Amino acid sequence: MPAPDLSKGSGPAPMNAEARFQRWHRRKRRLLSQLPDLVRQARRTGAAEQVHLLRVSLRRLRLMVRLGRPLLPAEAVAAFRHWARGISKATSRVRDLDVALEWLQLQPDAAELIPRIQLHRERVWRRVRPRWCLLSVRWRRALERQPKTKGHSGRLARRIGKLERRYERAVRAGATRFFAMAPLAQHEFRRTLRWWRYVRECVLSRSRASRDGLIKKLLAAQEATGDRQNLMLAADAVRLCARWVRLRPTATRLSGSVDRAQKIQARRIRGALAVLAQGL
Repeated sequence: MPAPDLSKGSGPAPMNAEARFQRWHRRKRRLLSQLPDLVRQARRTGAAEQVHLLRVSLRRLRLMVRLGRPLLPAEAVAAFRHWARGISKATSRVRDLDVALEWLQLQPDAAELIPRIQLHRERVWRRVRPRWCLLSVRWRRALERQPKTKGHSGRLARRIGKLERRYERAVRAGATRFFAMAPLAQHEFRRTLRWWRYVRECVLSRSRASRDGLIKKLLAAQEATGDRQNLMLAADAVRLCARWVRLRPTATRLSGSVDRAQKIQARRIRGALAVLAQGL
């Protein structure tokens, strides 16, 4: 089934292009207004939840800017993309360790490894924290303003349709060969699942998005592949602990647990991707 033509709306109640434009603008403006507090809170406390909220909001905002790129000031878009890449890179290692800790905390025999990973995480956070800077007020305000470009709603609708088609092609190509991909390609595939889901959520009302069959399938595939990535991060943390002789026996046992969990997760991924591929 081809991706719906979102420039003409989808489902039994087509959305007016101008209404879709206003929804995109409201969500973009809300995310931009929340951004300074999210950065400050993550930088002040370094709490896992705050770091996660910052990264999720940043990803959604990057999608908003990507969708509206033809309508937004080019300088502001370039400045934002440079800043966003820096924040994403600077927070990634902290988030990776938080994910590993979440898994370890569920393992009954991981108690002696957890303090070591927590200490390492604290050191990483303190090292990268100075790079968690705010986006310039100048560029944030430029992006917050409503675009006045002629034909803006139609241009946004065409941009949405173009990105959806691109994401559909990538998902269609990768859904049946995920396990044949290199790790970097698998990671990119998972990101594509998320971007496509975000686009769908952006153009639909929350009530319609909650009922959308494609969003549900994309989310299931994204979560399945994401949980596999989380297990890989847990394996990295366990290997880190294996460097200390005293922790090596526990690390060896936990490596076995990770391997078993990955085999179970592989079956879940195959199932989720098969369901998704059948609907494309």
